[in-house]
Amino acid sequence: MTLKELVNKASVCLPESIRDKANGKREIALERQQHIDRFVQENPSPYISQVVYDSDKSLVISLIESFVARQQKEQAAKLSQNGLKHKVSGRYGNSNRFIRETHPIASTLQYFNDFARGLKSDIFIFPEAYKKESKFMGSEVPKISQDGKLRLVLCHEYSHTEDNYRGMDLGNGLIIDRLNWDVIHPSVANFIGETRAYLNQLEFSRQFGKDSQVYQYSLLCLRAFLLSNAHITAMSFNPYERRFLDYQKSRIIEVCPEFKSLLAKSS
Repeated sequence: MTLKELVNKASVCLPESIRDKANGKREIALERQQHIDRFVQENPSPYISQVVYDSDKSLVISLIESFVARQQKEQAAKLSQNGLKHKVSGRYGNSNRFIRETHPIASTLQYFNDFARGLKSDIFIFPEAYKKESKFMGSEVPKISQDGKLRLVLCHEYSHTEDNYRGMDLGNGLIIDRLNWDVIHPSVANFIGETRAYLNQLEFSRQFGKDSQVYQYSLLCLRAFLLSNAHITAMSFNPYERRFLDYQKSRIIEVCPEFKSLLAKSS
């Protein structure tokens, strides 16, 4: 008996209520994947490999764990040449925490040593992207349609895919690419990458007007990120890293002057 036949037989043997629930989840996942596929087809990007609906975040966690294994192997080979004990840099950290706590709605992934090398990224969309929220961090969540929310999520993640592909040109001669990516603290690189994506999301939302629910939703997303990452801008970094961080903070204030006091408190 083949593996597929065994799985099908096991499914038939399940109690009807459990089987119906499992089938219902599969149907929902399929519908959402089709919904995502339609948006991607209407808004193609040369920087993405695939956009996948990950119903339980197991796919993305598995990919991160494969990245960690690859990183360990590469570092072991490099360090063994000098007779040094193998050590992982911790760029990804704990895969479950990385995804479940820091990337609740969606995640764009690419192996970090492939950054800015002209390679495409995978985007994973999680169930939270389809949940309706009434309050977030104590604030009322602006009401937007499901299509509107998915459009903003993809706009945000598309920004990450382009940065992964090309590197991050902040302006003023500040560039993060494959030449300096591994010497910049991960917290600095993540803060810059995330805020760039939120600013792009705001730029997209501006077409609907600053009083629109879409723009206000994007503004709330950026504010929430800044509040939850205030400790990063207050951390002690070397002068080289601080130049990048301070310039990005000035860019945020330029676009959103209302966040000046929020960023000043975290300095």
